[in-house]
Amino acid sequence: MRNRRRTWPTTFSWPADKRERSPQAVTIQLEGNAHTHLDTGTGGAFSSRPGRLGEAALLWGAGVHVTAVFGFPQPGLSIPSRMLFGRPWKSDAVARLTMSVFICIYAGSIVVSAVHFFKRNGLAWNPFYLIAGGALTCLVFCLGWMRRPWTLQNAMVQIGVLMGCFYGALFLGLMAMGRSGRPEITVLQMVIAAISFQASGLVLIALMLREHGASWEEAFGFHHHWPRALAMGLLAAMLFLPIGWGLQYFCAQALDFLHAHWPGLGLQPELQQSVQTLKVAQSILDRFALAGVTILLAPLAEEMLFRGILYPWIKQLGFPRLALWITSLVFAGMHQNAISFLPLLLLAFLLVWLYERTANLLAPIVAHALFNALNFLALYLAERQM
Repeated sequence: MRNRRRTWPTTFSWPADKRERSPQAVTIQLEGNAHTHLDTGTGGAFSSRPGRLGEAALLWGAGVHVTAVFGFPQPGLSIPSRMLFGRPWKSDAVARLTMSVFICIYAGSIVVSAVHFFKRNGLAWNPFYLIAGGALTCLVFCLGWMRRPWTLQNAMVQIGVLMGCFYGALFLGLMAMGRSGRPEITVLQMVIAAISFQASGLVLIALMLREHGASWEEAFGFHHHWPRALAMGLLAAMLFLPIGWGLQYFCAQALDFLHAHWPGLGLQPELQQSVQTLKVAQSILDRFALAGVTILLAPLAEEMLFRGILYPWIKQLGFPRLALWITSLVFAGMHQNAISFLPLLLLAFLLVWLYERTANLLAPIVAHALFNALNFLALYLAERQM
């Protein structure tokens, strides 16, 4: 009598409203003997025993290759990636990442102030250097302190030391920036800001991925139908560009009207800092540096941070709409420009939609990079004509 091999349905009705064909819970055995429990009753909840591959089963765009279901071999079974919920980022790791990024940005601001002060006063002794050095030392200590293991027993001590050192750095940094004055807009200032935010952010994200035991491809789905993700990113950027320009023109006209009739509101329109930096960039080297920051570094780091980590983390907590609005508003607001706020807000919505649609972070990265590249090219050509 031949042994009849038991099979498992290759199509799972994953959403909570269409789970009648699926059991309430499925225990699967992944390659590498990592066991994963998928609870379909909640529309995609996930829990796993320790194991890199077991955790990787939840990645957007990764897909799951199943070798056994309830102990029965299933060599050809796979679960489509679109059924999975998202990377289960650890909340403490996300908190450390967010805090570390803010510390790096603040450190960059202090360095910019120090460079500005040095240009005006040289290396002659001044208490400013001691104050700025103290602030930077405290910030570096904070970054190292957050990498220490935290337990319930030492949590209060860890938090107390961290907060004391951070507020000390905040106070000293404000003193240093007050003594330095407002720095002028230069290419060097933008490069320092990019290193302190985007470049440092990539390093911190790499450390976070190492903590989760995931590669870049696993964490952000770069291998998942990448030609389709690439094409959708390029198309979305080209379609949105005229819409973004139109919204920016409308916002500029609205701010001009408000400033003309109610000047006390202080809503005078100003150019974005990157645009002002391009205007003062004279050499080819300066423009290449700006292009590298604007087209390559900024889209890569910002998409990994906002769409790749913060958005799915807030979403996995059970607040998908809040995840969309918080990440989009912060993304638009961090550019600190009223004229471009609304266009960037809508761009953020589009980038989230691309990530959801393709399950591959390559799509929003490409769209963001092309959007920046076309704007950079338009501004460069306009400057040459002037």
